[in-house]
Amino acid sequence: MGSEVNRDIFIAASAGTGKTYQLVKHYVSIFERAFKLGERLDVHNVVAITFTRKAAKEMKERVMKSLDEKIVQGVPGDWVSLRARMVNAWISTIHSFCERILRESATYLGMDPGFQILTGIRRVTLESNVAKSYFLEHMEELEPVIELAGIDKTFKLLERMLRNDRNKLKVSRAIHKIIESREVGEKGGKVLEATSILEKHFEGITKLYDQECLNANYLDFDDLLTKTRELLLAHPRVQQKYIRRFKYILVDEFQDTDELQKEIIDLLHVEGDNFLFFVGDAKQSIYRFRGADVTVFNRTKEHFLVSGKSVEELDTNRRSHPNIVEFQNRLFSKIMVNDFSGKYYKAHYEKEIKALSYGSNSPESRVRVLFSDQADDSKEVANYISRLLQETLTFRSKNGEIEKRKVQPGDIAILLRRFTKITKYEDALENLGIPYYTVGSREFYNRPEVAGPLAWLDMIVDPLDDEAFTRFLFSPAFGGTLDEVSSLKSTGKSFYEGLMNTQDEKFISLAKLFEKHSMLKHLLSPSELLEDFIVSTNYLPKLATLKGAERMISNVKKMLDIAKELDNLGTSLRELSATLKAFVDSTDETEASLETEESNSVKLLTVHKSKGLEFPIVVVADTFWKEKTSNNHFPGVFFDKNEYLLIEKKPPGKSKTLQTRLYVDELEKMYEEEKRTLYVAFSRPRDLLIISINGKPSGTRPWSQMLLGTLFTQENNEKEILAELEDIVEAVSAGEGVQYSQPDNKKEEEELPEIRIIQGFSQKAKVEYVS
Repeated sequence: MGSEVNRDIFIAASAGTGKTYQLVKHYVSIFERAFKLGERLDVHNVVAITFTRKAAKEMKERVMKSLDEKIVQGVPGDWVSLRARMVNAWISTIHSFCERILRESATYLGMDPGFQILTGIRRVTLESNVAKSYFLEHMEELEPVIELAGIDKTFKLLERMLRNDRNKLKVSRAIHKIIESREVGEKGGKVLEATSILEKHFEGITKLYDQECLNANYLDFDDLLTKTRELLLAHPRVQQKYIRRFKYILVDEFQDTDELQKEIIDLLHVEGDNFLFFVGDAKQSIYRFRGADVTVFNRTKEHFLVSGKSVEELDTNRRSHPNIVEFQNRLFSKIMVNDFSGKYYKAHYEKEIKALSYGSNSPESRVRVLFSDQADDSKEVANYISRLLQETLTFRSKNGEIEKRKVQPGDIAILLRRFTKITKYEDALENLGIPYYTVGSREFYNRPEVAGPLAWLDMIVDPLDDEAFTRFLFSPAFGGTLDEVSSLKSTGKSFYEGLMNTQDEKFISLAKLFEKHSMLKHLLSPSELLEDFIVSTNYLPKLATLKGAERMISNVKKMLDIAKELDNLGTSLRELSATLKAFVDSTDETEASLETEESNSVKLLTVHKSKGLEFPIVVVADTFWKEKTSNNHFPGVFFDKNEYLLIEKKPPGKSKTLQTRLYVDELEKMYEEEKRTLYVAFSRPRDLLIISINGKPSGTRPWSQMLLGTLFTQENNEKEILAELEDIVEAVSAGEGVQYSQPDNKKEEEELPEIRIIQGFSQKAKVEYVS
């Protein structure tokens, strides 16, 4: 392939077959050809795009390592000079690539090239403020939408369009054409009118948001893409400059692109003048919630085939044990079946993947299934891991070396589709003394030590908020028992009235602090109130006496740091909780961590976080996770290719309206993505895959539907491995947990008391019941 770099190339590569290796090889081959032919080519002529900063950093390091090898081997060419200029190479994420173009050419768009990137809580705060001000100003014009969806849901819909769907909406349009009334139901006219109004006000709210960003010299990640597209479309001379500059455009993880990103690449490409190299795997497209569109990958692949361009497939797995690869072949050839429907959002397991010889005939089972009748499998998973840590296993390292040794915590990763039960897995591991590191937990704001002080601020804002009182009283911030809390409520109509009337000594000091903060709330910032609460209640010393104290104290300090950042943005006390909630919902804000990603600890992470990674041992837990209720989709805009329609509520299942078709399509797209998510999870291990089958299969548990009949059978609640898989899959039991002792045999620390509070008040119904 290296000698034929001057052509457009599309590579479809299954998991573990070396996608990035091929891209790095192609990158170096481009310069090798130029050196041989005496052509002038520099690092600014070759673009390599991937979709995370970590992947871009790794790619650049691998390119430089390859260049070092060329230098050592004495390969003809000016490799030393090229190596020195790699610091300026265009190897980056798509957003950094666009940022670099915009800084060079910002003046064409009337922008300051010194713009700042708007991220994190600043972005969320600006989006919230713009959505609120725009909605209040245009409520009357939005009346047809409000009539269908309600006032609160209309506001949330508009905010969601601005925050989550902006890129897709900018390259789509509302369905305007006249449709027979039967095709959109009885309210067809109102639906079309409301959709048209939404389109108009989406343009209005984005214009306001863009103006606010321009005033502050900000661009967010979405803006980097849309402004680059605008630059290339509006200024042909600039477009031609970059087409001449970028002789080669290489894109890794192409399955994670969207229509807008693909359009930018197309605007920089002229067939015959410069050359494309796409590599990816449709089966690993799992970022739809971020806008990734697998149809872009599948349509591009089809275009290459129809045009007679080069389409290659990598079909040798260099990562996993042959038994794991064979398991993937047998399982996913049944799950990802080609139904010849022509639907581009589907990925098919079209070709059996080969495996490299393992270099050892060790008899250990490499695919194990842990059956559990309980929906919560955290204890079973922890128990099995504790026993696994007593086991000796044959491993193959990344460089192919075979080693037989005892399993270490750092060999193991627990993958979860959702993090809703993450604290249960953490607690189960901690109870057995197994060190762990949680990658990207979004439970930060739900942790009791953080939720308590935030609930205190909610109480100060609204003294009649009994749910806030309940969250606070049961948190470590107060540590009340059910009897104490019930007794307080019985002395008044609300917790606030009970607190003001109580003679209970345990509550008197709390009542005084409440009165003090009620007076100070107009004088102090939210972070100052939080700090005063922590000092006045001796909160940190109290936490220091509890089990898990170090992590809890770190989380509280992190909460204070974020509150101070919000102070700088002018966030009011009333807005604090809502802003924090929006922030955690839209970012990867995580808990403070004690272990590190490199430590000898079990890693807990979502399947999405594991993308692009590999581990010696993978435990896929909670495979029978439950998807969110379908009502969460409504009201919402549903897409039909590059058009969209507002659907205000779940349409009847058997109707033949456009709404029903779009909704059914959406459900199918979601289900297809879950197939791909399952594939990513099962393709992460090198040496051992453990699958926890927990609870009962049901229609609301997507993976259970996929695995029933393909991995296991069930009769009278008894589960068994499918007969045709018994030669490579072993059923195992969790057994009793074994306390893990650290290899350095440190003296055991004095046991700290358990947190004697009620946790897990993330479920609204429980809070309402107690309050």
